[in-house]
Amino acid sequence: MILNAIIAIVIAYLLGSIPFAYIAGRLIKGVYIRQVGGGNMGALNVMHQVGTAVGYTVFIADIAKGLLSVFVARWLGLSLILVLIVGFAAVAGHNWPVFLGFRGAKGELLQWVCSWL
Repeated sequence: MILNAIIAIVIAYLLGSIPFAYIAGRLIKGVYIRQVGGGNMGALNVMHQVGTAVGYTVFIADIAKGLLSVFVARWLGLSLILVLIVGFAAVAGHNWPVFLGFRGAKGELLQWVCSWL
């Protein structure tokens, strides 16, 4: 049980750390998303600076990070409190992604999604 919890938390943090807004900005338009618009690395800034369709794609991908993290925790049979901790790990990964020097987005969307699960 403890090993499953550790695995789920690490997976959730790493999933949350995937910077879809950064990736979309660099690949689609060649912009560094934190240096344009509002400076936030989120879907709304991507919508304004890169394009609406790309912004919605980032929006869906960010939701999927939280959902997938919670589904992994549920699949591993973790208790409800551990599932909530896993959801928090996904939000922490989104806010402080290891792949971008621990500087990420605000995490409101993932917080909202996790609160409904």
